[in-house]
Amino acid sequence: MSKIPSRAWVVGVFAWTACQGRDSLDYFDLPRRVEEQRASPVRWPPSALTLRGVVDERLGLPALTAGFGGRPLEIALVASVQFPGYVEEDVRMTDALVGTMEVTRLVPRTSPRGAVVGIHGHDRDRQDFSDNLLGRELAASGLLVMMPTLRAMECDAEESAVAAHLSANHLSLMGVRVYEVLLVLKHLDGRPDVPRGHVALMGHSGGSTVAALVARVTSGVSVLVTDYDVDFLNRCPRPGKPDLPHCETIPAFRPLRSRLQDPGTLDLHWLKVPYAYGDAAKRAEIIRFVGSYI
Repeated sequence: MSKIPSRAWVVGVFAWTACQGRDSLDYFDLPRRVEEQRASPVRWPPSALTLRGVVDERLGLPALTAGFGGRPLEIALVASVQFPGYVEEDVRMTDALVGTMEVTRLVPRTSPRGAVVGIHGHDRDRQDFSDNLLGRELAASGLLVMMPTLRAMECDAEESAVAAHLSANHLSLMGVRVYEVLLVLKHLDGRPDVPRGHVALMGHSGGSTVAALVARVTSGVSVLVTDYDVDFLNRCPRPGKPDLPHCETIPAFRPLRSRLQDPGTLDLHWLKVPYAYGDAAKRAEIIRFVGSYI
């Protein structure tokens, strides 16, 4: 009698086929890497006790963050361009679990007053945040700005396949996105020129969902700016075909939506703004808000 393959294996083959030759193959290999890194069984947090515990558990973060502090994070400078007031640097950040991320770093010429992590939305990348969502303006105001490009974030079959594969292996694509932003924060925490605790998270669209969840599972963030409240049920539309689940399709968070989107449940300064950050006046307000509270 032939052995029936497990659901995780079947989904894994589908994910590999859909993503063959793409950089999201790191995500296909992630469950194996997690098992290799794990020295002992993960102790899940007491989810009934804290909202943070619920977020940790349902995103699969304990499996990713075990040994986080002692795991090396390699930083390689790829290119740099001089601008008035700041330097734009393209860097590659490599982690044993999620592989290599492409990150743009805008470094003020004077000592930074703090740092901002800017997180783009679906069908966008770090360049969009830099050029269209205040990245350069924030750097010109004296803040160090870090903007990663999140992989498999195009609301397509690839993203859906990766999300299904990770879910079948007790992980989540949203948890991976949160983890990757935690890596950026880890890099900032190791920089002597960035004042400890003077860090803002800013997100656009799906990046807002990532930023708001990161703020739930870490300390040292003083400011949060978001332009979108997700319902945790939305899917990627496909005309004439079934809609596809993606990284923000997290039904387990649906009952917690009001609490997760309530600024009163976080000990930081949270500004909610119009989608894509609104007009010039609203953007000036965002810069003032971040500068005041960072």
